[in-house]
Amino acid sequence: MQPATVISIKDFDFSYGKKPVYRGFSLDIKSGRIHGFLGANGAGKSTLFNCIFHHEKYGAITTAEGFEKELAYLQTEPYFYPYMTGMEYLKIVCQPRKHSGIEQWNEVFQLPLGDYVHNYSTGMKKKIALLGNILLNKKILLLDEPTNGLDLETNEFFKLLVHRLKDHGITILVSSHILEVLFSICDAITLLGGHDKANTYSRAEFEQLKAAVQTGYGNKQQAVLDKLLPL
Repeated sequence: MQPATVISIKDFDFSYGKKPVYRGFSLDIKSGRIHGFLGANGAGKSTLFNCIFHHEKYGAITTAEGFEKELAYLQTEPYFYPYMTGMEYLKIVCQPRKHSGIEQWNEVFQLPLGDYVHNYSTGMKKKIALLGNILLNKKILLLDEPTNGLDLETNEFFKLLVHRLKDHGITILVSSHILEVLFSICDAITLLGGHDKANTYSRAEFEQLKAAVQTGYGNKQQAVLDKLLPL
């Protein structure tokens, strides 16, 4: 039986030099759910995911017992060694697991696994990194801007995929700066608005979240446009 909470963050502080990113940030991630993180560029989404993945370095971030090594992390811009084929990359990721599932999964991802990964397009690199994370067979997935660079068909498949993973008991944390991406898949969304501001909305409250985002950003952008392009 899975615990009710798999990741707990209590009064988390983090800074880059003298620049605070988080101050007193607290949040519980419920197991078997898809939890989204919404925010503008620089709001701290990637920083938070990186800290959660390396939770052992931060006393304010804890994972449930038995889940300490059950995290897989898809970074916004995954790194690949040069002159490594897609198949070689996935076989390294799978070790010491069996490789039998690679070809089956690739029927969906349609990747040229015999080609060098450094020659892949941006979207193809994101797809193979996502596939590698799935093949790790972890219980918690951290997906940082997973749909960046994906084509329309793969975006639609991604939505089906995360719901199916959730049905298999996987807890998924996903970040984005696009409302529609998170609205379509998440059970709850945390809006990051500065180091001392974070509000979490349940699915029933998504319209409130949308209004909050449109009001906050819309008013700011409107004021700028009024100066640049007055009516």
